[in-house]
Amino acid sequence: MQEIVNEYIGNENGLLLIDIPTGMGKTNDVLEVMVDKLADINENSRPIFFITNLTKNLPINEFCEKAAERGLSEEFDKYVLVLEAMTTMVRKRLLDLEDQIPEEITQDKAYQDLRSHLKFLKNNEESSIDTSVFNDQIGNLEYNFRKLLMTKLDELGDVKIKLETLENDSKWQWVDKLYPSVFTSKRKIFFLSMDKFFLANPTLVEPNYQFINKKEWEKAIIFIDEFDATKESVINQLIKNSEKNAVNLVRLFCNIHHFLQYGEWQKSILDEKAENIVAKMKDMFGELFEQYCKYSFKTEDTLDARQYRNFLFNDGQYLQVKENKLYYYVDEQSKVNWITTNNDNGQNKPLTEVFGKLNGAIEYFVRGMAYITSVYFKSVANSRNLTYSNCLHSILKVMHLDNQSNEYLFNRILSLRTEGKVKNSLKSQSLAVRNLYSTGFKLYSLFDGDDNALNTDIMFYQVPYFPEYFLYELCSKSLVIGISATATVPSVLNNYDLNYLQMMLKDKFYQLKDYHHEHLKEKSNQLIQGYPQVKMELKKVENQPLEYVLGDFFDDKAITSYIADFVGAIDAFYLERLTKMLSAMFDFLTDSSVQSMLIFSNQLINNHSKPNIHLFKRAVQLLNQQYFEHSYDVDSLFVTLNSQNFEKQKTQLLEKLSKGQKVIIFTSYKTVGVGQNLQYDIPENTPVIQVNNRKSKSKDIDCIYIDLPTHLIARKYKDTHSMETIYRGIFQMEYLSARGEISPAQCKYFISQYFTDGNIHLDTDKTRSMNNKAIAIIQQAIGRICRTSNKNAVIKLYIDDKVFQICDFSDFKNKINNPEFQKIIETSYKNHSFEKAEVESLQNQAVNHTLRFKNKLYHFVYNNKQWTSEQVAYWQAMRQHLLKYPTLSTEAFLELEDNYQSFYIQMPKPSKSYTYTQEKDFSYLQIYFGIQGKSNVSAEDVKLNKIQQITELSNYFEQQGYALSFERQDYMLSPVAYQNIYKGALGETIGKKVLETHLDIQLEEMPAEYYELFDYHIQNKIYLDFKYWKESNKQRATEYLERIHEKLMRVGGKRAIIINIFANRAYNYSTSYQNQIIEIPYLFHKKQLDALKLKQLQDFIKETIASDDNSN
Repeated sequence: MQEIVNEYIGNENGLLLIDIPTGMGKTNDVLEVMVDKLADINENSRPIFFITNLTKNLPINEFCEKAAERGLSEEFDKYVLVLEAMTTMVRKRLLDLEDQIPEEITQDKAYQDLRSHLKFLKNNEESSIDTSVFNDQIGNLEYNFRKLLMTKLDELGDVKIKLETLENDSKWQWVDKLYPSVFTSKRKIFFLSMDKFFLANPTLVEPNYQFINKKEWEKAIIFIDEFDATKESVINQLIKNSEKNAVNLVRLFCNIHHFLQYGEWQKSILDEKAENIVAKMKDMFGELFEQYCKYSFKTEDTLDARQYRNFLFNDGQYLQVKENKLYYYVDEQSKVNWITTNNDNGQNKPLTEVFGKLNGAIEYFVRGMAYITSVYFKSVANSRNLTYSNCLHSILKVMHLDNQSNEYLFNRILSLRTEGKVKNSLKSQSLAVRNLYSTGFKLYSLFDGDDNALNTDIMFYQVPYFPEYFLYELCSKSLVIGISATATVPSVLNNYDLNYLQMMLKDKFYQLKDYHHEHLKEKSNQLIQGYPQVKMELKKVENQPLEYVLGDFFDDKAITSYIADFVGAIDAFYLERLTKMLSAMFDFLTDSSVQSMLIFSNQLINNHSKPNIHLFKRAVQLLNQQYFEHSYDVDSLFVTLNSQNFEKQKTQLLEKLSKGQKVIIFTSYKTVGVGQNLQYDIPENTPVIQVNNRKSKSKDIDCIYIDLPTHLIARKYKDTHSMETIYRGIFQMEYLSARGEISPAQCKYFISQYFTDGNIHLDTDKTRSMNNKAIAIIQQAIGRICRTSNKNAVIKLYIDDKVFQICDFSDFKNKINNPEFQKIIETSYKNHSFEKAEVESLQNQAVNHTLRFKNKLYHFVYNNKQWTSEQVAYWQAMRQHLLKYPTLSTEAFLELEDNYQSFYIQMPKPSKSYTYTQEKDFSYLQIYFGIQGKSNVSAEDVKLNKIQQITELSNYFEQQGYALSFERQDYMLSPVAYQNIYKGALGETIGKKVLETHLDIQLEEMPAEYYELFDYHIQNKIYLDFKYWKESNKQRATEYLERIHEKLMRVGGKRAIIINIFANRAYNYSTSYQNQIIEIPYLFHKKQLDALKLKQLQDFIKETIASDDNSN
């Protein structure tokens, strides 16, 4: 693997993923590469990070040994740093350093409180006293102590002076020993967990920062061990941050409004653009305050009595839960904004309107503040050595916000630096549909209770982005090398969304070449060359009657007694688990050739589980009585490994195993799934088979039982209000929806269930991600018995037969696997069961994307009160692009910027047509890659075949490079882009060409303030709209004409002329609103330009201009 890494390590950024099964020495190979880098390191070298999920799995000792062997101990001490949690650092070192700490610090209460807690914990390490409360308190105590220390350090001077003092002044040299992170800026190689990398790094000498946002750490080389497992760490931190940064939406808005109206900005922090931004903020907040926030919001009594908490969820589209729909109305007499479910009068407004407007204003303020902070930072950074965080703190401080609002704004503005560089423009100039991964989601929660008699608290929670976007930003700035047995497994529930990363990173998403795979395969074969000497047995454990399993070992009386006295009326599901585990256990216990057995289950077997451990102990006691000539000590035979006191339990277990005791280990996938090592010293006089040339004194566990992994989806129990479960469920459903594995409608339904009774059921074998997550869990579990080169002569794999009934191993068959896992694959029989589902997934993805695009288009066009010149230019260029490329190859699609990719959906195979069914202006949408839909997307539907036969138009299209047919390609326009943009562009293009050619009339573009109200105007008097209607869609509705008339009055025009392009039958023109609106039913009748209609159109234009001239 070293050769592969060295081939890519010169790249400045990107992502390289390497599948390496457990036991192939992936960590060793990475460390060898890092030692090579250490040998050549200097102050200008690229930083190197080694990241894994668990701090205790960091191979720092191994790296230290390798450095020493190469004579690099001095370089190791100078450049290498292990970053641990701050509480871990103080627990390890503070008491040992107290003699070196100055009295001015040791006499402070913050130090004394922390010290006394640490003393208590140390004195009770081996006792049975419950110290969990003290453990929970350490975090706050450490933070208080750290704040004290930072205050003292600030008195020394700027960052440079602080570092010099800490390094050279004996009074302060203890700080580095306690908090090694103070010298982060002087180090080059870092070992840390993903949690530590994602969270802000507290150095004490400068404001906390995320590594991803610090320029000094760009172009780093980042190794991520157990790559796919780190996604869960990022999700956990995003959830914690969202809960921590929850803010009262209305209070935050009002606080900002108050400052904008009555506060003063220091001129030194504003340039001309910033002044314009501030002026717009002031107007925006002032207008919205008058409209929404003059009075408090309060739920009506009927709603309050039924519901203390109500949620609204927004992932780009609002989803209201618990109530069908919430509205509000302003009660001027009572001076209250009442929240209600009643809209019988049709006058109340959706509450979502308030949230959208207030949140939009706050987001504009956030982005404006990010720009203002950048201006200030650039002006003072060099002269005063301030960081971006310093500048932001300073600006927010003068606003005098409450703590909650201040903390929210500080974190939100800083997060923009993770979401990507702050854009120069504060308002989107394009129709780019930002992927959900980059926009995240929002929750609005309404709280009523005894402390809210006069108002309802509207709390706002936000997850600003998904782990994939964080990883994309990281890979855009640095080179990330992800290593894991399951690094490239396609499962958005167990791994990052690799399709998204590949699409975003493009040529920076590095894929191993065929010769790389051959090299890895060759190395794997060398490491398993001794396996033929091992007898490997796989036993499918089927569900049988318990009496049948017990019958080979117990007499009838013992069986009856065991079932009656112990098993009783156990639920059928748990009885099956008990029966299967006993079947495997009896086989293990009656085989003298095996010593150790690891049982993986979904629920940990202990005193309180179903089934509980006493059922297994009693069964062995009966074996002792009726089958064995010797007896097993059941208390010594069984060991349960759980997350509490895991290291202590593990130490005791390994000691037992090393003495040669026969042991059955119960654990769960959650406890010992990824990265845990359970190999043990080879017992005396125990023969082993060495399967490769690597020397080791340890051996692997002999036998393993694999339960079918379940609970793959977050479970919410009725009447519980766990926000963590709600968040986790939202993540999972959005992931499945993003990949099309569930439909948008299913996603919406399932998310609503997390807020209510939690009734969610998805079968493992129905989605590829769930299937592969289950298998990845199994593969990681199997990896626990594949750690060393020393194997027992007999290895037994007991596999729940449901694994083979439900799981499809197709995505794992062509990978390099451990022989144990390969044995399971070879026994499996389900193949390619998700191929048909792939088409459905693409249809779901297409619907999901189209609906998001529809919302974006609506806000871009119809909510846009004032088009900018940039938006007009983009709109025109975009329509030209669509006219040329209604279909695209994958290569051409990937070359597009995201603001052009948004118009297309992916086909299952190269296509030139598809169908869809929509209702209520795309409120409901279903896309079909067949003929089931009611509407067509095709060249024939937009009459390109007719255009080919009209010489004037076909020549013009060829000159302009416009498509005259739809080529079979991998991507086609989405229904909304096709119906609302492409057809409109065709109508405008043909109409303008015809009128300017045949009537010698110059059509003028609409001015920015009225852009897209009409297509063109003539002398600001006549306003033209070209249509591409089908005859079956002939427009004559009253509401449609009313809208045309309203727009005509808005622009101050004399006449609006609506012109359809094609028709097969003859129609007369029509007029409305006293001839102010003229409808021309077609320009082309069948394939001919209709001279009569053209003459009528010319007459209407001349008449309008003449009448206006006469009136003047």
